[in-house]
Amino acid sequence: MDAESVVTSTELSLAFNNTKVAVRDREGVLHLVWKDGNDLRYGHQKESGSWAIQSLASAGPGAVLKPTITSVGGGTLLISWSEQVGLNQQRVAFTTSEDSGTNWSTPSWVSPSGVDARSVSLSASEGTAGGNPFAAISWHDSGNSTVDVSTWTNTSGWTTPQNPVDASGSGKDAAIAAQGQTLILTWEDDRSAETHIRYAVSHDSGANWGSDTLLGVSWDGALNSQGGDPSAAFGPDGEILIGYQHHQSVFLVQSNDGGSTFSNLHGVGDGLFMHLDIAPNGSAFAVWEEFRGNLFDDSIKRFGSAFSTDVFETYDGSFFVPGSDSEYGLAYPAGIINDQWLDIFWIDQTGDTPVLRHRAATLVVPEPTAVPLVMMAIASIVIGRGARRHATTCRLRSVPFGVLLTMRKTKAQ
Repeated sequence: MDAESVVTSTELSLAFNNTKVAVRDREGVLHLVWKDGNDLRYGHQKESGSWAIQSLASAGPGAVLKPTITSVGGGTLLISWSEQVGLNQQRVAFTTSEDSGTNWSTPSWVSPSGVDARSVSLSASEGTAGGNPFAAISWHDSGNSTVDVSTWTNTSGWTTPQNPVDASGSGKDAAIAAQGQTLILTWEDDRSAETHIRYAVSHDSGANWGSDTLLGVSWDGALNSQGGDPSAAFGPDGEILIGYQHHQSVFLVQSNDGGSTFSNLHGVGDGLFMHLDIAPNGSAFAVWEEFRGNLFDDSIKRFGSAFSTDVFETYDGSFFVPGSDSEYGLAYPAGIINDQWLDIFWIDQTGDTPVLRHRAATLVVPEPTAVPLVMMAIASIVIGRGARRHATTCRLRSVPFGVLLTMRKTKAQ
């Protein structure tokens, strides 16, 4: 896939599916975090298109793992990660910037001392009208087989961590999403012989949590909510979507009642580690490692993706990104979407040295018509025909940059 190179290094990785690795601020500037060896890297894209890259300090001397970033209130950038603090122990840390990434605060700890905290997930909300915007974070308390949650404002700092998982539970690999005062926490649970997806909801910015609840859906080959590695996002009207995996297949489910119940939405494709993001206007994007076979063989992995303009009521996939159906060796896929931009990232493992790559598209979604259309202008590429699974009728035309790609939206099967 045609794309720009952000950085080349022998030991690159992006955080996995349960959290974001990039964000665009209120000015549209793109900010990105990744791990390079044992170190934390941050970059933002300048107007020229080049990247300004910094090596950020960590909270201690240990290796940095799975860094994630969000924007709180549009003006504060917040980065969090887990950090090695002992032979078999990690701890969650964070840093903030109030000047669009030029300067960063001294890193501080989020999780308590003595807790083995790993696999961070991070989200942000504008809160209520007149209230403070806040960030919400979750992590896996590995030593106690559970999940902890905390929230942050720039006036009060972090709240005391809470644990929404039942005492009988065995939670890990959690994801958190926030909208208004509502938080959804979803995780992989091992309390029975099979792993299952469970969740809990807070309607007061994390002060109190509802019950630890089984997802309550079944698919062929994934009965009774079996699955793992979830990702979560809110739609513009309060819909809650969860993406997850089971036996190298990825699925989407949806709640239209604030998380009281979930129902099947789509079985999207083959692979693992789905990440889900939804823009305020309802445009939505999902990415995952598309493959069948050995999890540790990056040479068989492709960039699986699906795009929607209506919160995945309909969509195009599972190789929405042009050219992605024919290229292998693409790992750690990630994507973010807002009303104007779609940005995707991955680690290209095809050469002698891994490369962190980025590709961007500007989005123009017209008002609904008798035959709804999706229109996209994708920079620096020629768009070719790709596989279109799960779509009944879909037309793509090869067009150069500057010409809008017009694609008929079709109901997914």
